[in-house]
Amino acid sequence: MKSITVFGAVVVVAAASLVSSASGAYAQAAAPKEVSMLCKTALGGRGIIRGYVDLTLSNLGASPIPKGQTMYAQKGKKTIKFKAPAPIPPGGAATFRTSSRAFMSQGECRGWY
Repeated sequence: MKSITVFGAVVVVAAASLVSSASGAYAQAAAPKEVSMLCKTALGGRGIIRGYVDLTLSNLGASPIPKGQTMYAQKGKKTIKFKAPAPIPPGGAATFRTSSRAFMSQGECRGWY
């Protein structure tokens, strides 16, 4: 009888281990992936004088970006984030102002959400 109880305990522990490993793998697989966006900075009329530049993030994906989605932009070693003020349709864009020194030159940057 003792060997059956020990065997049963080993089976329960092994099953619990498999279930917890599987749920961990599932949680990792369910993590959202990074979606690239077109990112550009523009000095604009008086932008550099006032201490800001316009940063445009364009949706390159096939689905809309929901309102409030956190989006990121990186230029050099500096990364900044923004919240989408409204849904951004595929092919659409949102423009933000930043005073980050890393973005003070006109050109491309890396964008994602």
